[in-house]
Amino acid sequence: MGENVNMLIGCIYKLEQVIQTRYFYLNQETGAVKDVTLELCESIDSFNEAAREKRDNNEYALIIPYEYNLGMAQYSFGCGLSHYLQADQFILIERRHNAAGKTLSFPLFKCRISMYVPSDIKDILECTGVFDPSIQEALRARYVKQLTGNK
Repeated sequence: MGENVNMLIGCIYKLEQVIQTRYFYLNQETGAVKDVTLELCESIDSFNEAAREKRDNNEYALIIPYEYNLGMAQYSFGCGLSHYLQADQFILIERRHNAAGKTLSFPLFKCRISMYVPSDIKDILECTGVFDPSIQEALRARYVKQLTGNK
């Protein structure tokens, strides 16, 4: 299949001064969906560590200000719904994580990103929030391609 079937989906719990987001990986072809928030935050930590080393040498380097707390990524409001976490950085994040001797369980560099605000979670996914027990199934139902034509 030529098109991208890998998704990184951010479901925002709180959209205030500090944004709290739970991230999911979804493969549209296989239907695999899982919470990858902790893995993503750890890979961003690896990315940021390498960026800080560059900054210490007076080189420009992007810092993605994420912190893992209570099952969610926390970051400040002000630079988009994902605050500097953009698809064009995914390959660099994954490479720096691998260079730190760690491996992600999903192909971040192949993902495209989609974000849901709290009202989207309620109105589009029909879930009560990011920890609703049916949120992964709701994401699967929304994104998975019906390869056989059957539901």
